[in-house]
Amino acid sequence: MLQPRLENEQFNSLPNLLATDRSRTGFITTDRPDSSQLVDLHVYIIPKKVWKDVQHLAENEAMEEAISAGFVHVSPNMKIRDLRESIEQLCGTESYFPRDFIFLRSVGRCLTRVKPRQENELKVKNYRPPQTFAPEIYLLEGRHEDYAYLPCASPALSSASYIFGNRNQNHSNYDDDGQSATKFAQNYNRKPIRGGKNYPPAINANDSLYHVPSSGRQSWTKFTQIGSDHEESSTKDLSKLKEEQERLRRRQAELERMRRAAEEKKTRSGHDEEERRRQQQIDAEREEEERRRRQEKAEDERRRQQQANAEREEEERRRRQEKAEAERRRLEQGKTEAERRRSEQEKAEVTRRRLQQEEAAATKIQASYRGFKDRQALKERKRSTNRLDRVIKVEKENEASIKKQTAYQNFRRRSLLVPTPVENKHSQILTRSSSIGSTSDPESSNTTLVETSRLKQEHAESIDSNSSSVLSIKNHRKRSQSNLSTHSKTQETVDTAPFTIDSPILSPKKEKKTYDNENHTRYEIDNKLRRSSSESLRRSTPEIDPEHKIIDYEIELERRETELKRRRQLEDDEQKRKAKDLEEQRRRELAKRQRED
Repeated sequence: MLQPRLENEQFNSLPNLLATDRSRTGFITTDRPDSSQLVDLHVYIIPKKVWKDVQHLAENEAMEEAISAGFVHVSPNMKIRDLRESIEQLCGTESYFPRDFIFLRSVGRCLTRVKPRQENELKVKNYRPPQTFAPEIYLLEGRHEDYAYLPCASPALSSASYIFGNRNQNHSNYDDDGQSATKFAQNYNRKPIRGGKNYPPAINANDSLYHVPSSGRQSWTKFTQIGSDHEESSTKDLSKLKEEQERLRRRQAELERMRRAAEEKKTRSGHDEEERRRQQQIDAEREEEERRRRQEKAEDERRRQQQANAEREEEERRRRQEKAEAERRRLEQGKTEAERRRSEQEKAEVTRRRLQQEEAAATKIQASYRGFKDRQALKERKRSTNRLDRVIKVEKENEASIKKQTAYQNFRRRSLLVPTPVENKHSQILTRSSSIGSTSDPESSNTTLVETSRLKQEHAESIDSNSSSVLSIKNHRKRSQSNLSTHSKTQETVDTAPFTIDSPILSPKKEKKTYDNENHTRYEIDNKLRRSSSESLRRSTPEIDPEHKIIDYEIELERRETELKRRRQLEDDEQKRKAKDLEEQRRRELAKRQRED
């Protein structure tokens, strides 16, 4: 062979690199069998323009221009001959699918035809990994007869055939002559191929190219002619050999370029794969971060929604509590108002019953009274008598003061030793003043009678007036008692004073002046008594006994205080119970919220 064996070994790994590169990029994946133990096989059609008729092959790069015809779902043990029928049944109706086709198989660096005998030997599994880098099969339009061997289709092949010993028919005279052809091998020296160190193979003397058949019928002239022709053909063969070597060199450079391109593509694909893997990792991290952010956002939204719902429920519950509290207060106020009205009604009822009882008791016939009106008149007379007694006591006090003044004047007269002719007149004045204190004397002065009648009239008018309060009655009693005690002390002092009244001798002018002073003093005393009696009568006592009123009032106050304490105790108990229920509810809600979290 013209191409060295070393070159073949050097570039045999190129298809493997391409196959590894394609499998690494992940464009084609291995199908796995399904439950029915069937596999998929991709069918490609190689265009006729990429098929080399002279060389009877197509390079593996022609796969990039292949046309897909679909895929078949068959058993991995099916033979290629039977696969032909499946492909025809599946793709025969397509307009672009050829009527006749030949199976191709990638062996080494090129695609070659599958012989009819080999179709009975190869199976579908021979077109699937690991025997191939992808589950695919390639078809070529036509029949085997269309691609038969053509010996003279190319001048290069004809020269190669001539070089490698296919010219036996042109040199049959060499056998007849029986001469050796070694001298033709010595006509040229072995020179290295330009651009390389490889030498062309040496021409063997035993090669059929130089083996000339012997023939006894040929002459020396013919042999000489043949020798000259052989030299000319050798020169032509050398030029053709140089051309072939140049083509091989270019092919070697092309293969070297393809190898470097494949290595660069492999390196670039490795970098691309690394970049793609890093980009995928970055995208995965970004997606994970985005997913985590969405989850956190959803969780925050859910937590905020739960908090809003809890606040809404708390607000609703608080509103219901306030409403219930307002309703409770309203009911309590209603109850309090009803209780107050009831107590007032009870009080009025008690007062009415007591009045009825008093009236019933007063209307009873008793031996000592003639009737209710008589008893009322008796009570009024007693009250009037008491008032008159107080007036008389005041008058007695005034009389005592007058007596003191008179005694003082007598004492001065006696000290001056002046006789008085008017002793009888002075005694009459004292007698008149002393007659004011006696209540049973029918010959009282007109002033006392007028005062008594006026007091009775004021007392009759005061009966119709409203009764004063209990405190005014007590104050009035205290003032009356103090006045009585003061009057009694003054009376004792006046009565026990041992003195004798001597009638001094006064002149008529002095006697007249003394009488005028006594009248003026008596007039002032009458005015004071009139004012004090009117004030005391304005604060007259009510018809009902004040002691009974005080007792009833104290009893009513105690009852009200007891009722108020009882209500306050009930309200405190209700507030404590509600606070306890509210605390228990809050504790349950807090525990529930903690369990949900």
